[in-house]
Amino acid sequence: MGGFKALKKLSGIPLILHVVRKLKPFFGELLIVTNHPSYLNLIKRDLKEIRIIKDEYLSSQTYKSSLVGIYTGLKNSSFSQSFIVACDMPFLNLDLINYLAGKMENFNAVLPKINGFIEPLHAIYAQECLVNFHEAALRAEFKICNVIKALTVNYIKEKEIATFDPHCLSIFNINQPEDLEKAEKIL
Repeated sequence: MGGFKALKKLSGIPLILHVVRKLKPFFGELLIVTNHPSYLNLIKRDLKEIRIIKDEYLSSQTYKSSLVGIYTGLKNSSFSQSFIVACDMPFLNLDLINYLAGKMENFNAVLPKINGFIEPLHAIYAQECLVNFHEAALRAEFKICNVIKALTVNYIKEKEIATFDPHCLSIFNINQPEDLEKAEKIL
């Protein structure tokens, strides 16, 4: 899509603010992990009480990866479990997030699985997953799915998700200009 995705606008509002406004009343702590904290200065008045943290790279490679973001978020979280979400998911469903959190017992992570694909950036991770993400980052192994294979994961199937979100819109993310156009129509 080009540019800093978090600031791309959907109905005149930056994508990251759609996420923040949905989650802020629900969570005691919000962290925004980014490669470019200074870019968020443009909307800093809307981000009060939210910690903005720069990605922490652990290897000589500074490969930009969501894995580094997950690692950094878990490392800086004050809680035993963290909901990790991408900045480009404007249709989050709080009932679904609450349901995912309730499915953590005896698991390291809870991830939606839709059409056979996992959603690692709309997931809940236990703090003990930090070790797995840390080791992967040190090895410069940036594929999240490889880390997830080593975790004890509760995969939430589409049928369960549909109970709260019939069209799975909370998992909808914006990667292309066409996705942004589709999101405008949904709003």
